[in-house]
Amino acid sequence: MARREVELADGERIALAAREFALLWLLASRPDLVYSRTELRRTVFQEAPASSIVDTYVYYLRRKLGRQVVYTVRGLGYRLGAL
Repeated sequence: MARREVELADGERIALAAREFALLWLLASRPDLVYSRTELRRTVFQEAPASSIVDTYVYYLRRKLGRQVVYTVRGLGYRLGAL
């Protein structure tokens, strides 16, 4: 955790930026819970004026770890997918 790395099933290690790691950590802390964009912005991106920043960081996580890492729950928000 101190290194902000994720180890994938194949053993590959991926380094994450602080905000990427914070977002993934929150989603992983309660994997069955669906978080709204507002909740994620309030918790991980407090200084951000718009919740669209959440979409940006979800994109970054998916680009680094694969599309399956974060599930979009249409009309509600996001939850942890599969690593």
